[in-house]
Amino acid sequence: MDSNLLLVHKSILPENYFQVIEARELIENENISVSLACKRVGISRNTYYKYKDYVFRPKGDIGRKAIISFKVDDNKGVLSNILKAIYAKNANIIAINQEAPIHNVAFIVITIDITELNAPFEEVIESLKKIKDIKAVNVISYE
Repeated sequence: MDSNLLLVHKSILPENYFQVIEARELIENENISVSLACKRVGISRNTYYKYKDYVFRPKGDIGRKAIISFKVDDNKGVLSNILKAIYAKNANIIAINQEAPIHNVAFIVITIDITELNAPFEEVIESLKKIKDIKAVNVISYE
């Protein structure tokens, strides 16, 4: 199975990854700015933004929720098709946020419970990317 996710021992990873995780935790827990968090952990904002969506610290309840963003053509039935695909993979919808379309493009953010998925998470994302009228699918966060 082709997967974009790897499980590796932290000893082989660059220090920047841990600093990015620490900065993200400062931002979340202390409600401080990205600039201040980066300054505290000793990395540039560029480094933070480059890696923030790719390195995560595992939590005890890993595999519970995911936040996914979609860029879609503003056509009838697109949201319905996304929800059907998510349902088909046995995920539960927690929240949906959609902005008004601009220039026939809509942005949707969906939070799902992935506890009982009937397929690997990467496969779910790949299946969502294949839906007609979807221009982009991005995992914002997951735990």
